[in-house]
Amino acid sequence: MKVLPLLTVAGIFALGASGGMSAPPVPLRATHGVVKTIHTGPSAAGLAFAARTGFLYVTNIFGDNISVINPRTRLVVDTVPLVGGNICAHPFGLGYDKKHNIIYVACQQFTAATAIDAGTNTPIGDPIEVGSSPFGIAYDERNGDVYIAIAHDNVVTVVDGGTRRVIDHIPVGEAPFGIAYDGRRGFLYVTNSQSDTVSIIDGATNEVVGTVPVAPGQPAGLAPMGVAYDGRNDTIYVANFGGSTVSVIDARTRELVSEVFVGGGPFGIALNERDGNIYVPTFFDGTVDVIDGNTNLDVESIPVGPSPVWAAADPRTGHVWVTHGDAVSELAAR
Repeated sequence: MKVLPLLTVAGIFALGASGGMSAPPVPLRATHGVVKTIHTGPSAAGLAFAARTGFLYVTNIFGDNISVINPRTRLVVDTVPLVGGNICAHPFGLGYDKKHNIIYVACQQFTAATAIDAGTNTPIGDPIEVGSSPFGIAYDERNGDVYIAIAHDNVVTVVDGGTRRVIDHIPVGEAPFGIAYDGRRGFLYVTNSQSDTVSIIDGATNEVVGTVPVAPGQPAGLAPMGVAYDGRNDTIYVANFGGSTVSVIDARTRELVSEVFVGGGPFGIALNERDGNIYVPTFFDGTVDVIDGNTNLDVESIPVGPSPVWAAADPRTGHVWVTHGDAVSELAAR
């Protein structure tokens, strides 16, 4: 197997180094706080919930493993080791196939993804060869396939959810990173971190049907990373690491409708379907900014700890979990 240069979180941050850092507006009120912080492993990164158990899965980049947390007890109930070495190491992205109850893990240093049985928390078969430096993962509920953004190859790899075999490679922009699923249309939205664009893939045909600049007319270097789709307002939200902004894109017209200034280095982004708000970890400020999904205004900045990376909302409780350092913190309304 070809050994690739390590493309870590720190390496990705360099993509946006030229962008300006702008502070968010002073929040009007503090409505959320940290409920619990749980140590997981070295460089906690990606997050995904398993629908059947409600458990939270956390990738530990330099631990080469996955922590499994029971949100009800707030305890790590299992640790899933990966193959490691030059096969499947330094995991980052996670995605959940709810039909088959499988967690997919992107082994971003090399060329593989690992499927984990969420019922037993054990890897299934051999790692799947998907391409160089896989990151974001999304599951298409219509066709049952898994889509993985492959940063080094500038493609999105499609894995058949039933056979766990690669069935397609879809060319997108440069260094694709984040990926989100639009259940209304069956589309996938992919951030291209070095093209400053979002590619739109039709899951029915596996073809790119549109490309949207995250900030038309602005200088390059915005480095879009995390992406989320809000079906209630039919809107795509994109975290621009290099611009300290979140792009708000109308999914119907595929046009930029707003830019929300947040803290320094917005990386991941998560929709909380319970309150309709968007949660944005800001790496340089050590906070999670909250964007009101109705007004698209930054209404709150929650301190969580050094270098927050990713966020995910618990569909059962509406609590938001965010990775930072070697831990994950649970946020809840006060």
